[in-house]
Amino acid sequence: MLVNRLVSVARDKPPDVVRGVVSLSTPFQPHADGPHLAGLRAGAGEDYENYYSVYLQRPGIADEELGKDPHATIRRALCGASGAGYPWSPIVPAGGQMLDIWPDPDELPERLSEQDINTVAQDYARTGFTPALNWFRNFDRNWALTHPWHNAVVGQPARYITGDRDLAASLPGAAELIAGGSASVPNAGEGIVLPGCGHWTQQERLADVNEAMITFLRSLPQS
Repeated sequence: MLVNRLVSVARDKPPDVVRGVVSLSTPFQPHADGPHLAGLRAGAGEDYENYYSVYLQRPGIADEELGKDPHATIRRALCGASGAGYPWSPIVPAGGQMLDIWPDPDELPERLSEQDINTVAQDYARTGFTPALNWFRNFDRNWALTHPWHNAVVGQPARYITGDRDLAASLPGAAELIAGGSASVPNAGEGIVLPGCGHWTQQERLADVNEAMITFLRSLPQS
């Protein structure tokens, strides 16, 4: 009931809360015609069962693997999915584990220190990885809950910032946002592609992202 009421309000009134939108790394994708996992099965084909987000659906398996050594997990993820770890595959090797897709780095990039990794790892050592993994396990329920926004368009001014070494930049909708020609986000200007940048956009290119966002915010019409 609350969701339906919010949708009704959103459709009956012009947007007066959010004046602009910036998407980092992952492009906006309209509400799909079917649940995420079913769509992934159709697109991934024979690799479906080993696709990382499908691997994470299996209760207890990734939870235990990632939780054995939180420091190593965070170290591999933050380096492996960055520009320094490019290219990497989202497919877990047959008979392997999630962390097999990211090798243990010989050294950390300048933006990271062992203390940075320790700070994050300590939190996961306390909570375990299950709360974070449950976000992936809720994909199809989120799809059902957001069905009232099917075919919704983001009408506010928008900007897409990604890296040329980010696998997310190859997702459906990204090319249109980069070119500034997305039907789902009609008021998005030409996207910003940061050279050498991977998935952790704002961490890898802090100054560039800050400058781009501030420039965008200053361009918004005054209310």
